Amino acid sequence: MDINFTDAERVILANQYDILGRLDESNRKDYERTAAALRDGHSYIYDQVFDWVSPVLAQEKQEFVLAVLNLYSNLNNSVRHYGPDAGIAKEDLAWPGFDGNNESDLYSFSCALAKSGRYPELLGEEGINSHSHTLDIYKRMLKRSIEVNAHYPLNVDQAMQILDARRYPGQ
Repeated sequence: MDINFTDAERVILANQYDILGRLDESNRKDYERTAAALRDGHSYIYDQVFDWVSPVLAQEKQEFVLAVLNLYSNLNNSVRHYGPDAGIAKEDLAWPGFDGNNESDLYSFSCALAKSGRYPELLGEEGINSHSHTLDIYKRMLKRSIEVNAHYPLNVDQAMQILDARRYPGQ
């Protein structure tokens, strides 16, 4: 990740690394080297220190993840509202997650939501890795939810139509 610090930010960070070096004797040399690189403006060196920082997730991707989670929450709450008479299996309502390999930015955001206590009924405490592509499935489901004018509570037919959109067209 390419980070561009202002001179003031470099001074502040260098001072913080100096303080860390005084507080943590076992890592003092590393902190001193980082502080020196920041003071001297050697971005190649301090970029490596901050390479663990993820880029900001685009707003539209965040909104997509939230829309998918809201849809699954709506499905679950609606079917719970109708009870077993709805005829929809509980496993059909389980959120499969995002693929940690191919949708890692979306997966990472869903994990962050889980760790912050959001959507616990869907995400648990750490999020869910689907281990397979889900992006197109969720896009179809969201499109179908718009087509059926899905608002809480969904009727059983609306819920079934949205769940049916998981299947690849033509199957």
